[in-house]
Amino acid sequence: MSPEPIHEPLQVQDADLAESRFSKVKMAGTVFDDADLRRAAFNNISLANATLHDANLQELRISDANLAESRFSNVKMAGAVFDDVDLRRAAFNNINLANATLHDVNLQDVRIADAETRGMTINGVAVHELLQAARGAGRFGTVMPVLRVTDLQRSIDWYTGVLGMTLLWRKPQDGGGENCMVGEGSVTLLLSTGTHLGAASAFTGTLYFNMADAAAFHEQVKGRVEMVWPLEAMSYGTTEFGVRDPDGYVLAFASRNPTPG
Repeated sequence: MSPEPIHEPLQVQDADLAESRFSKVKMAGTVFDDADLRRAAFNNISLANATLHDANLQELRISDANLAESRFSNVKMAGAVFDDVDLRRAAFNNINLANATLHDVNLQDVRIADAETRGMTINGVAVHELLQAARGAGRFGTVMPVLRVTDLQRSIDWYTGVLGMTLLWRKPQDGGGENCMVGEGSVTLLLSTGTHLGAASAFTGTLYFNMADAAAFHEQVKGRVEMVWPLEAMSYGTTEFGVRDPDGYVLAFASRNPTPG
């Protein structure tokens, strides 16, 4: 007997659906709010006009599906796989698509804003590199610092929970220890407990993060970080402040001051 379709529209809120399987299901108009769908699999389904908000879709697999005019906001989709999916007129906002794979998808009139696309491919083409080329990048693209840390979980909690970055991946290091990558926007950091980086954390410089509004970010993190220097307007045209991470690395956050007149 074929499965009964889910009556639509369905409301799914604050739910754990990790590793669930959905096949031959009608779910048009369904709303997923604060749902855990990690490693779930959707096959031959209709999710047209669906809304997914504050959901975890990491390593989700979707095939032979209709997601036309769906809306995704504040969603983690790192490592997700879309195969033969209709995404016409879908809208993605504030999402992590790092290492996602899209194959044989219809992206007509799709709108994507504030998205992490590093490692994402569409029909085998790397999206991040295309975007970098479109911006007219020179010989060098971005710099990825590699920092030796003593407690990887502590560092992950600090960079994600305090600074608001996203954990993109975590895996063992060949020869011992662990590596992970955290990122936000075009910025990525590799954190490692691997002994190949030396026995202790050591760095004498400062990592500068250029951003649109350092003052607003200062308000967000003050009281939660060790300040190295306070928010101040510098003579060289920036407003900035400095903090120290759990391993003693100094990070500065700066925004360019408006030009007078």
